[in-house]
Amino acid sequence: MVYMGEEYTVRGWRSAHNEVASMMRQSLFALMVCAIGDLVAGLSLGVFSSYLELIPGLLVLVPAAIDMRGNVYASLGSRLGTYLHTGELSPELKERTILNQLVLASFSQTIALSVLLALLAKAITLAIGIPSVGVAMLMMISVLGGVLAALVMLTSTVLIATRSVLRGWDPDNITTPLITAIGDLVTIPMLLLAAYVVLRLQSVLDALAVLVLAVCAVGLATSMRRRHPISRSIIVQSIPILTVCALLSTFAGVFLEHKLEALLMYTSLFLLIPSLNEEAGNLGSILAARLSSSHRMGIIRIHGAPDAQVLLSSLALILLGMVMFPMLGVLVHIISPVFGLTTPGLVQLVVLSTVVGMVVALLSNVVAYYLTFLSIRYRVDPDNAVIPLLTSTMDFITTGVLMFFVSHFVG
Repeated sequence: MVYMGEEYTVRGWRSAHNEVASMMRQSLFALMVCAIGDLVAGLSLGVFSSYLELIPGLLVLVPAAIDMRGNVYASLGSRLGTYLHTGELSPELKERTILNQLVLASFSQTIALSVLLALLAKAITLAIGIPSVGVAMLMMISVLGGVLAALVMLTSTVLIATRSVLRGWDPDNITTPLITAIGDLVTIPMLLLAAYVVLRLQSVLDALAVLVLAVCAVGLATSMRRRHPISRSIIVQSIPILTVCALLSTFAGVFLEHKLEALLMYTSLFLLIPSLNEEAGNLGSILAARLSSSHRMGIIRIHGAPDAQVLLSSLALILLGMVMFPMLGVLVHIISPVFGLTTPGLVQLVVLSTVVGMVVALLSNVVAYYLTFLSIRYRVDPDNAVIPLLTSTMDFITTGVLMFFVSHFVG
């Protein structure tokens, strides 16, 4: 990335434009892969929507579980990208101490946050009077689904970050969209698989819940040991932030549970929900990852107002959104009848996807920049804070905006 001071050279502008063009090419590929993963995730919800009625409160967990996977492993990908950029980690992963601590922290986060999501879901549904199953069942579904997904996510994140460098790609442009796509692809099926298993273990749920709490405590204690400074720093900085993220995402789930009747009327909307949420978050996350790496290498300075290069990158990402969001509406309309899902119609789906998508894409870029600015100003590692807060905030905003338009304009 070229440093943009008060004066720009022709060479600097050309370099900046070339870099933005490269970002658009690489990111478009990653976002298209992500869109496919999002549609498969939504398809799982639509096809198995009967589980959402069978297990009251399960839908509250869905956005939070998807968001948690994205927060933990997109942040891991961002950290890996930063370490790879600075040379502290090689693509061959010879520096096992760094990698082991990153993996330990991510797995500990997965267990702890899965427990937290279940507790938050139960507390919020009780507070606002939405029916839900017991806390032990929610906890076991959340934790088992989280662990099953983590086995795939850990491997995928490391491979994507390292292979992108070996192929000469910038990991900041592709890791977050691809990782969140894989997260979307595996999270909902794993959550539904966990629900299927847990329904058959109801006689021992309380004992299993106690065991899970013990494992959670051991994982956090190990990550916090002094001889693990990297994992300790990640846990200390990220857990408070991820708690806020979990709360935001759980409220997004409450929006969905509250509108479950409307969603069951047009089950094709289940395909659109994860797609819009993740694409909006991904557009901002690409910008956030680039800002984090460039700041750490001393290439750019981040001030209260974005400079020309940041604005150019943001414009490029919004243009990508103008391609992606109408396409999502068309794909949802085409796929839905194949799997017996009801649809409000092509025009309504395309308009809904495009309008909601462009509104939240713009907001995502603004939120990404100022979260990065604030994290640097208050000396919090952007890799630990920005992407989790960004994706959770965008889940909350996107779900709210989508449900508003569904309530008022779809029918």
